[in-house]
Amino acid sequence: MFAAFSGKLNAVIYGKLLAVYIMEQAYKNCDDVQKKDSILRSFIDALCRLGDYKKIEEIAMHSSPIYNSREIVRTMLFEENKESRYTNEAFLALLHEFTEIVNSGFNHFSTTNNPDIYLSITGLYKSVFEDGNFDWFNSDMCMLYLNASHIYKNKSVLLPLFIKLTIKLPKVFF
Repeated sequence: MFAAFSGKLNAVIYGKLLAVYIMEQAYKNCDDVQKKDSILRSFIDALCRLGDYKKIEEIAMHSSPIYNSREIVRTMLFEENKESRYTNEAFLALLHEFTEIVNSGFNHFSTTNNPDIYLSITGLYKSVFEDGNFDWFNSDMCMLYLNASHIYKNKSVLLPLFIKLTIKLPKVFF
């Protein structure tokens, strides 16, 4: 399939096309649901880099809506000890994906010039992780604060950001 393109396209595009083709084959031939989800995410990322938005839209139209996601469906298990665990997992999964959407859509959300969008999400994380140990979600927190700071920088108003941030700095900074 790709041999005909190799003389006409540069090596980078050829490599990306080959990667997309291999990921699509891996996705079609995978029987493991969790691996298949991971492959699909990589496949969509590769399609995005190629600008094949038509294929991404096609995948989206065949995907389950959010209310049928594994995390949401498991919250309906009212068995002992599972309901609370699955509800917590669903909340964190949705919060993380919401954070991903807001952070990846920075150009969209930053046009409102409202850093509170980002800071309010940090408030949700803080309410879940009362001890301040965000563990795996540290990167989410960092990106949320970074995007809020970009908006404040563009507004040339930094003081309100520092007032709103409730990060406990080590005493070495004082």
